[in-house]
Amino acid sequence: MSTPTVSYEVRGGGGGFTKGITQDGSFIVGDNKLELKDGHIFANGKYYGQVKNGDSILLDTDRQLYVNGEKRRDMPGP
Repeated sequence: MSTPTVSYEVRGGGGGFTKGITQDGSFIVGDNKLELKDGHIFANGKYYGQVKNGDSILLDTDRQLYVNGEKRRDMPGP
């Protein structure tokens, strides 16, 4: 099974943001940290499940995580 390629955007306070397309990585803007590892999402130290190829991820300024426009809740880690 290959690691999915996803688009991401991380927004921080003061209008700062970063975005791009990746498979794995760690992205920090202000107090917000998004990590993607082997198809798993971690945001601000919490686990948010898996993603599929082509998914769109947003970590907003209010620290809420969205995948394809739908809010995700944290869950027990892998």
